[in-house]
Amino acid sequence: MVQGQAPAQKIPSEQPAGSFRFTQCFYRTQELSSSVSVAVGVPLTDDKRSGPRDYWRAQFKREDREESDEKKNEPRRLAGLGDEAFWVGDPVTGALYVLRGEVFLRVSVGGPPAQAEKIRRAKALALYALKRLDTGRVTNRSR
Repeated sequence: MVQGQAPAQKIPSEQPAGSFRFTQCFYRTQELSSSVSVAVGVPLTDDKRSGPRDYWRAQFKREDREESDEKKNEPRRLAGLGDEAFWVGDPVTGALYVLRGEVFLRVSVGGPPAQAEKIRRAKALALYALKRLDTGRVTNRSR
């Protein structure tokens, strides 16, 4: 129990996001500020040249971003997760993005104000989610 309390409610949602499907689940805890959001971007088709990787490049590859996109809250590269991982946020809010193969995860945790603790908790949840991806529990249902 990374957040210190079990989820009181699970609120799933899914939506197409261009050339990929974006599935999200909000895990609401008794104390709302400790809730967690986990999302997965999965290709809609077998064409691996589009979808989540295109989104990833647009968000995280500096050479693909315009100068106007540069802000003080630049994505921070994190090692040891998936093919690539970045923390995006400030001391109050943020999300961990992890690319593995043709899918990406986004994990956002509430709770303590310390950004380092949020990152630690998000990494723990991302590692758990990546194990589920490895066992094939997250699939492309649109095929």
